[in-house]
Amino acid sequence: MASYLFYNVLATQLEPQFAKLGEAYKAIFQIDEKTGKESFSLDNVDNSMLEGLRKSFAEIEEEIGVTFDASVLNPFFDTLTNGSSTTEQVQQAFNDLATAYFYSTETLGQLNEETAESIAKQLEEMGVVNAEEIVMNALAEAKAAAFLASYDLANATNESIVAMLNEAESAGIASDMIKLVAEEQVFNAQGLSTEGKVAQLKELATAYGQTAVAAKIARMEDEYTKSHQPINYEEIAKAAQAEINNA
Repeated sequence: MASYLFYNVLATQLEPQFAKLGEAYKAIFQIDEKTGKESFSLDNVDNSMLEGLRKSFAEIEEEIGVTFDASVLNPFFDTLTNGSSTTEQVQQAFNDLATAYFYSTETLGQLNEETAESIAKQLEEMGVVNAEEIVMNALAEAKAAAFLASYDLANATNESIVAMLNEAESAGIASDMIKLVAEEQVFNAQGLSTEGKVAQLKELATAYGQTAVAAKIARMEDEYTKSHQPINYEEIAKAAQAEINNA
């Protein structure tokens, strides 16, 4: 039964969309049949391609039951229609769209250690760039979220956070934990001022051994102090969040 559901979800919720995405990718990143080398060109991006992609990803809720935020298509299209976009930017745009859609489907409900490899292979065959990375990241985040749900974060101390991180590290999901904890304890905390959130982020980063995040906050605070300007905690919070996302 699980196997049937797995392949049914792949066939109905992933294959049509990723087939269209794969066609667009192959039109932009073409393989020379003689040399086997890949060339990059945005010359083949036209209204027909963009409209086909928009229809594949935006008009799907009633057809296959996937609720997808179509606004994700906007930065993707902006990148494809910008003649100065680099190879790396276009590849990232494809990855971002593929990841966003993947997270919108029911495939995550079928994702586990046994199905991860099959799902990655299916996505790769559908033309998804870095399919294995996308699936493994999703699996790690699902594990981290389940792991995190077993802890009382509202009353967590630095000591208990460190103990939780050590346990998560043993499970191979430590890299996803600080982001989830930051979202739960800081970014979603209505009672914290921006200054309070920055202080909490620095404390969390220190507890988690994320020295780059803590150092980034401390350095920016120091720069404001030395320049005799009021500390812009909004700017520091954004920079810290970016650092956390890349941790």
